[in-house]
Amino acid sequence: SSISQPSPLNVLVTGNSSLCAGSSASLTSNVSGGTAPYNFQWSPNGGTSPNTVVSPVESTVYTLTVNDNNGCQAATNIAIAVNPSPGANVINNQLVGCAPVCASFSLAQNQNSNYNYNWIFTSSAPSPTVISFNQYNPQICFTKEGVYTANISITTAQGCTTTITYTNLVTV
Repeated sequence: SSISQPSPLNVLVTGNSSLCAGSSASLTSNVSGGTAPYNFQWSPNGGTSPNTVVSPVESTVYTLTVNDNNGCQAATNIAIAVNPSPGANVINNQLVGCAPVCASFSLAQNQNSNYNYNWIFTSSAPSPTVISFNQYNPQICFTKEGVYTANISITTAQGCTTTITYTNLVTV
């Protein structure tokens, strides 16, 4: 009779290695070799399942340690970078006037050339008007009567977006 040796225990973890602040990532393990059943230990979150969902508040390295039925052990790491969401605050006061009402809109934060800025102004009924600009500080003249609400979305190069709404920012 011969004694068979199991193949070496190996563990691999996959998942999103870059997140926006406030997001979660699903981490999935793939174990091969060794002798089942396997015991799983995630660190630093303490999970004991083959897969886990994490929501780090800062960039974190997660380690999965797997032990097989023979006491053999394998471990692997995955680093998750947490990217900040951009700040967004408009420094304009509410504007009221007769058409045309013209203004240059600005954000309290400095412009970042790696960010995408999208301003959408929508007026109220009876005939809604939508004005859209993809720039940091648009100069806009409102020629149609209405009360305009502004939605500003700022997206970083990593795809993290902050959207803010200013209700009744402009009245024409």
